[in-house]
Amino acid sequence: ALAQYINPTILLGGLVVLLLGGAVTMLRSALGEHSRAETRAMASVEMAGGAVAPAFGGGAGWTASTGSRRLRVVALASSVGLVTGLLGVGAGFVVVPALVSAMRLPIKKATATALVVIVMNSAVAAAVRHGSQGGLEITVALAAASATFAVIGALVSRRLPGWLLSTAFAVLM
Repeated sequence: ALAQYINPTILLGGLVVLLLGGAVTMLRSALGEHSRAETRAMASVEMAGGAVAPAFGGGAGWTASTGSRRLRVVALASSVGLVTGLLGVGAGFVVVPALVSAMRLPIKKATATALVVIVMNSAVAAAVRHGSQGGLEITVALAAASATFAVIGALVSRRLPGWLLSTAFAVLM
């Protein structure tokens, strides 16, 4: 509804900025994850000689106070909802880079979280928009296919290093 009052060129420009920003965020994440993976590999080799490997948290953003964390989650969720509704983009394009950069989640946790957000957004959209549109046959078929391939993608992603997933996500954007 708000988007109808904004010049389409401005909306398209916002989408371009969003995608470029997300791609840069994911590439930076890929470089960081690749570097941490190399460091862990070197540390495991050093451990064979008696050295102690450093601890890697991966979720540094989650060490903040509970109140601050909740505020960040609410702000992030509100921003994601506004942007996805305004620009009409899939939540994954917004949620994954936001979770990686703002919440410091590793890519695998960010994509898993994004899938939950997407399912909830889709359910709300189906209830709100399709209720007045009539038949849901196409929506149900797309949802079933998406759910099936989401499970397949999740199984495949378990076997891939995080830096590779981040790079692929950035290229896709």
